[in-house]
Amino acid sequence: MGGLERPSTGSVQIFGQDTSRLNAGALALVRQKIGLVFEDYKLLPDRSALENVVLPLDIAGYSLSEARKRARAALEKVGLGHREGARPVTLSGGEQQRVCIARAVVSRPALILADEPTGNLDAEQAAGIADMLRAFHGVGTTVVVATHDPAFRDRLDGRVLRIGSGDAAESRPATATGGRR
Repeated sequence: MGGLERPSTGSVQIFGQDTSRLNAGALALVRQKIGLVFEDYKLLPDRSALENVVLPLDIAGYSLSEARKRARAALEKVGLGHREGARPVTLSGGEQQRVCIARAVVSRPALILADEPTGNLDAEQAAGIADMLRAFHGVGTTVVVATHDPAFRDRLDGRVLRIGSGDAAESRPATATGGRR
């Protein structure tokens, strides 16, 4: 869904476009609307938290001053404004994941894709990450999470699709209010 790989068969439709048919430039434009949260963070070790969060804005062509302003706001939103100068190696696993989330949301994407966002975190940190993702959904961002953690899944309180043997089946529909996560 994130456009990192092309499907070997079939197609992936994102924002009404078949990503398997897009050229590299068109795919890059689609990916600018997607915030990715990786299980293993994918932070650049030689850059500060702020510089890691600025990166997608730099790629998208924002001015450095605007990118830093937005990155600082994203770090504040995830509770890490005071750690903007810290390198990833000096951050806890939960802090690194929150930097990853700040980087994913700094460009105000229409879609957040989170792959096992709590795989390396304790229960308390996982609950905080779930609450953050729910908050982003609450302001209109679509959030798709892949997880094996039932407690985390239940805290998200949204639509659940179980995938197994290549098939997807809905095991919990959207909430009664019509919200989908």
